[in-house]
Amino acid sequence: MLVAHAAARESRAAGFKAALGLATGAALWAAAAAVGLGVLSALEWLQQTLRLAGAAYLIWLGIQLWRKSGADLPAAAPAVAAAGWRPFRLGVAANLANPISLVFFTGIFAAVLPADLPAWVRAAAVLVIAFDALVWYAVLALVFSSRPARSGYGRARRWVDRFAGAMLIGFGVRLAATTR
Repeated sequence: MLVAHAAARESRAAGFKAALGLATGAALWAAAAAVGLGVLSALEWLQQTLRLAGAAYLIWLGIQLWRKSGADLPAAAPAVAAAGWRPFRLGVAANLANPISLVFFTGIFAAVLPADLPAWVRAAAVLVIAFDALVWYAVLALVFSSRPARSGYGRARRWVDRFAGAMLIGFGVRLAATTR
């Protein structure tokens, strides 16, 4: 949702920056799992803290999106948004706010990669994950920054933003309510 929103509302560059941020977050979680920090997910207090912090961040993002859904875009919004790195920072934060990613990558590494693999193979696996994430999110940025997508978003922006905000709030509430 972040990449689609940045690309359709702001610009292709903003979409690519959000894509880079999300891919960076995925790479950080994968790297943590690759070096064995997945054991941190076994620490109940840390897992609960990360889960609640992630839930609060998603709810905050959803509320912000809902609140701003009715606001008119200034004429210079795309140029200003593309110039800053806010979409990148939001992408990294959004991905790191999801502690389930650490559990996911830890499970993948444990299931697919033998424990005695050399460090360079683990590093290569992290690079593959980062590349895969970057390609996927960049394709989303390309699609949602196209003229038809931007035009459709412009017509339905209020309802699309409210729906996306409600989804983020829902994801945050669900994450907060999850006990494990």
